[in-house]
Amino acid sequence: LHNGWTYLPLLSANAVSPSRGQNGTLIRIRDSNIADYYPIASASIAGTSARVVGESVNMTVRSDRNETLLIRENVLTLEAGSRLVSGSALDIVLRSQLGVDLVVEKAWTYVTQPAIQSVSPIRGYSRTNVAIRGSNLLGGGAKVESVTLAGVETTITSQSSSVIEVIVGSPPSLSGDRRGEIVIRADTGATFVDRTRTWTYIGVNVTSVLPRIGRTG
Repeated sequence: LHNGWTYLPLLSANAVSPSRGQNGTLIRIRDSNIADYYPIASASIAGTSARVVGESVNMTVRSDRNETLLIRENVLTLEAGSRLVSGSALDIVLRSQLGVDLVVEKAWTYVTQPAIQSVSPIRGYSRTNVAIRGSNLLGGGAKVESVTLAGVETTITSQSSSVIEVIVGSPPSLSGDRRGEIVIRADTGATFVDRTRTWTYIGVNVTSVLPRIGRTG
């Protein structure tokens, strides 16, 4: 016992998925006994704070030949905090409100943050085709789930770690032009916000239509 906290044996790194990512990545720790230490008061990865998103206790029934088994699967979900250094595997430390520290040794690796090198064009309307070029654009995930330009949702038409192509959508309401950040969100939840460059949605205000009447052609 040290300062009112008890140190327990390590949890297995195999219980952590995914094992790599960046700021905003959702990390799931599956362990049959982890629920015994709920609620988790705080979590960190090598000293970098991680947000506790959810604590679940799931019971499933599995039939094995003539036996019916009740399987307990407990899942703790964390959101990785921001850390610039990437490379080696780091420890995850969970602090329970019950007075217990749980450690998952060398379970998580921060990957290199995405870097956008160019965006073309840098302004446009609804249905404008935009190409984003750079490196590590998938953010440690298998794919990108969403891209917003100046807060406007887009449709992803193709993607790789070096190029993402999108079609700009239509904002619900817009008066004038809107200039804002480029935000890329991976399937892991990892979110990258490029604050070094912006994209501009050009608002179109129709004030009149001439002629007012006509026919096809």
